[in-house]
Amino acid sequence: MVVGRVYPTDDRQCTLPGMALWRVQLFAYLRDRHGEWVEIEAPPTTEGLLLALEARGIGGGYCRLAVNRAFASDGQSLNTGDELALIPPVSGG
Repeated sequence: MVVGRVYPTDDRQCTLPGMALWRVQLFAYLRDRHGEWVEIEAPPTTEGLLLALEARGIGGGYCRLAVNRAFASDGQSLNTGDELALIPPVSGG
């Protein structure tokens, strides 16, 4: 299942050059606060996407971005069809 995707051919246009429209799945308390999915315009890097999410009040701090079901590294490039998820810290008990 594809979770995150660039939409280069659909009628939704990004407002700034070098930006892409991403769909990110949210988990745990992020899902409770913002819903299961968020669409956001951001540069095609993990750092750019995390900064854009944080600017909208989503995530920040210790949240981790997963790309294609693996935790992403800083500055990793994002590609069309990447599966994206934002995962907050969790604790067990």
